[in-house]
Amino acid sequence: MSSNRLRGLRSLRARHVASVAVLIACAPSAYAADAPAGGPAAASAAASAAASPAAAPAPRKLPAGVVDESFRLPGGERVLQLSAVVDGPPALAWQAFTTAEGFTAWAVGVARVDLRVGGEIESSYDKSVPLGSDRTIRNRILAFVPERALAIRNVQAPPDAPFDAAAFAETQTVVLFEPVDATHTRITVMNGGYRDGDRFDGVYRHFHMGNAYTLALLRKHLAKLVAPAAATSSSADAP
Repeated sequence: MSSNRLRGLRSLRARHVASVAVLIACAPSAYAADAPAGGPAAASAAASAAASPAAAPAPRKLPAGVVDESFRLPGGERVLQLSAVVDGPPALAWQAFTTAEGFTAWAVGVARVDLRVGGEIESSYDKSVPLGSDRTIRNRILAFVPERALAIRNVQAPPDAPFDAAAFAETQTVVLFEPVDATHTRITVMNGGYRDGDRFDGVYRHFHMGNAYTLALLRKHLAKLVAPAAATSSSADAP
């Protein structure tokens, strides 16, 4: 990714710059000035070929439309990378992730979003859980480029979380929003910082399926949002 396109990441705290920047540099990117010929898919393939495959427990079958592009960074850390092409432009998918109204429409029961560097996305799958309590999920925003990229780190998981919350807090997640054409967007979820060992293997397994399920839900949600508009447009264009 060119330096001009990465200016939105300059507000990252110093201890996160290297890991998040490396993740984004290895990601497929439609707005990379030096992307290989062939577009985003070629860029992704080139990045993956330069790194070792991610060594992790054998994954289960992913939902339809979700692609596993996980890899290992030169330093040895594993990156869990999943992607899916969804209906609608990047702005629509961005709203689904970064507004409380958009997020609760498809992903969680309750949410609060403070969209700024240092702000948080707080949520719970259970509508009865009060925001601000120790039972919510809190993800701190490390950096963002509107409708392009969102970098977060978990700072609170519910007490009964079915994974090692302390290990997960040592990882970072980057969500990329890449226009495929005028009516489709590729969403890439990159969760990096996985070291070897049982602690991280368990978290990796959990989020391998969890992130895949999230992308599948998003595909279904956006398809429903876009379908009425597409039908109306087709009717208007009919002779």
